[in-house]
Amino acid sequence: MRINLIILGLVFFSLVNFKLQAQHKAMSYNIRYSTSNDGENAWDNRKEAVVALIKNYEPDFLGIQEGLLSQVAYLNKNLADYAYTGVGRDDGKEKGEFSAIFYNGKAFKLITGETFWLSTTPEKISVGWDAAMERICTYALFEHLTTGEKIYVFNAHFDHIGEQARKNSALLIEQKLQQLQILTEPVIVMGDFNSEPNSPPIQTFTSYLDDGVAISEKSLYGPKGTFNGFDENLIPQNRIDYIFCKNLKSVQKYRHINDKRNNGLCPSDHLPIYMEFTLNKKITGYDVSLSETKNQSIMQLGNFSISLAVKDIKASKAFYEKLGFTEFGGDIAQNWLILQNDTCTIGLFQGMFDKNTLTFNPGWDNNANNLKEFTDIRQLKEQLEAENITILSDGIKGEKGPGNLVLMDPDGNPILIDQHR
Repeated sequence: MRINLIILGLVFFSLVNFKLQAQHKAMSYNIRYSTSNDGENAWDNRKEAVVALIKNYEPDFLGIQEGLLSQVAYLNKNLADYAYTGVGRDDGKEKGEFSAIFYNGKAFKLITGETFWLSTTPEKISVGWDAAMERICTYALFEHLTTGEKIYVFNAHFDHIGEQARKNSALLIEQKLQQLQILTEPVIVMGDFNSEPNSPPIQTFTSYLDDGVAISEKSLYGPKGTFNGFDENLIPQNRIDYIFCKNLKSVQKYRHINDKRNNGLCPSDHLPIYMEFTLNKKITGYDVSLSETKNQSIMQLGNFSISLAVKDIKASKAFYEKLGFTEFGGDIAQNWLILQNDTCTIGLFQGMFDKNTLTFNPGWDNNANNLKEFTDIRQLKEQLEAENITILSDGIKGEKGPGNLVLMDPDGNPILIDQHR
């Protein structure tokens, strides 16, 4: 059995992409304010498509721009799992456009939220510098309901006329980060900044934040630009919408979403910006309390994968395909397959082992890339023994390098901890 488990760990070397640490999603979306002047692109003609797009990509955080109260209310009603924070820019309540932040209430809770004006008097309703109208930034602190991870999210819409206003607005947001003392904390700053990449506002942002597209593990998917002007045939070239970040563990994907309505028209005159990321912080509240009570650190087991022992691989494949899984790797002729559904990955193995198996790989991230820092399997062994967990098989040799351990949970499910470096 131990040999089969070790082989199984090797099979998943580069195929399994399921993370022990939660993956999160952010979206910035200028939904275009509601006006009858837009004709066939008026809000009532496209609002269902906007909601469908958001539901399809399921962002944990959605920063909208140009939303009027009626639009915010529509989104709030039709995005059942979401709540929002934000106010109208004209009166600090309900009048004018919102830069609201919607968040997935099943994953995160709102700790605190606030809106400030992009001006020399940010605490008051005001027009800043050479701007044509009031402009605002809404920010909030969120906490993950399961892991306790925390993140600050900022969402803003810069002026379309005032060059000085745009530059100073970027500086003002930096000042707010400094005031809150969160430049070393996980932060997202997103929005419609009405500025192209080489302009002073964006250069200001990138002096203290990371451009999500620049640090994404995968290259930009979608057009170069983000503004389409409701031209369904245009391939946008002007990038004026962004998601910036700081102190995230990693950014996996960055996308300019160019989806269309069923009639081929655009859902808005801007493309939604989409980013997948993981947080860099350990589980809030666990590090101190557990170290004080047990005098040991949380076990960091590394990359996680799961595989299923099946009786008939063809029947299992057909079943999981009905659930939306598609073939990703393997060889059915050799009785093993890897299937994926979005970020979920499972392995189907016929005749290789008796029970479903959990595998952990210390030293790897979800793409089987080497981590700079990780808990060595020898330290994990000490932690397991301190917890009085029985080790069924010990494949560790020497003081460093590869090794493996086999455990069994109370229900008899085998667990393989397999370090390859």
